[in-house]
Amino acid sequence: EAFPEYVHKSQIEEMKLDECVRAASKTLRSKEKNLVVIVDGLDHVHRDRPDISQLNHLLNRLIPLKDDVCLFFGTQPIDESFLPISLTSAAPKKSWVDLPPMDLASTRSWLVGLHEASSFILNGGKDHVDRELNEISEALVAKTKGYPLHLIYSVRDLLAKDRHLTANRVEEILPCPNGDIREYYQNLWHGLSAGSRDILLLIACVQFPWPDKGNLSKCYTWTTALQNTGNGDGSG
Repeated sequence: EAFPEYVHKSQIEEMKLDECVRAASKTLRSKEKNLVVIVDGLDHVHRDRPDISQLNHLLNRLIPLKDDVCLFFGTQPIDESFLPISLTSAAPKKSWVDLPPMDLASTRSWLVGLHEASSFILNGGKDHVDRELNEISEALVAKTKGYPLHLIYSVRDLLAKDRHLTANRVEEILPCPNGDIREYYQNLWHGLSAGSRDILLLIACVQFPWPDKGNLSKCYTWTTALQNTGNGDGSG
């Protein structure tokens, strides 16, 4: 459905995934363009469920298209035994490419994009934007060592509390020891109140989609706790 101009919706219902991808790729190549398919978070599959049959099914459809489609697969460090054989055969681990940490230039570029999208507010006027972005970028790289997940999640956490972003506020970021994002998650979890943890566990365990945070808060008497859930400030 991402390419309605290349694959008609009626065809999607009749065609298999690989056929849809191949059809979109064929049309794009006739226009001298390439189709790029990104499948990220492969490590989550095994962590969330021991059965990876659905991932096997997906990759068995996609990997045979590697000559026609640009395929990218993303994962945190994971043992090959937890991945489909079709993937490790087509792309042995020795051929994998480690993504480098975000350096100062990439961090600043990311921040500029957020600022231009009005995702956060700087304290100074227009004449001080470059200086403030430089200072924040330097503080973020120093604090997170450029680890993308830690850097991005931390900034989101800061902005959820206050959309004003400064280099000083970067010092509030929780640590990510040894570059292990799971330890960062653990620090966030410890910062939540018991009520906030109960709400998150309830949301995670049920088998139906929850309404947005504002409507969900009507289900609870501790509304403030719900509004603060996920901010990591433990104020619930």
